[in-house]
Amino acid sequence: MSGPGPTPRRKRGNQAEITVAEVLFTPEEPQLTPAAARALLELLLHAAEQAE
Repeated sequence: MSGPGPTPRRKRGNQAEITVAEVLFTPEEPQLTPAAARALLELLLHAAEQAE
């Protein structure tokens, strides 16, 4: 089965960070989308792992 499929999560790293930044710094009614919420959680988990 070839063709477009789900993108591997690792390739979305930068996109996830941009999404979080857009959510946090968008002046007009920021909304936390599920994707942004997940990205934010992943960044927090990564930061927690680095702090150990």
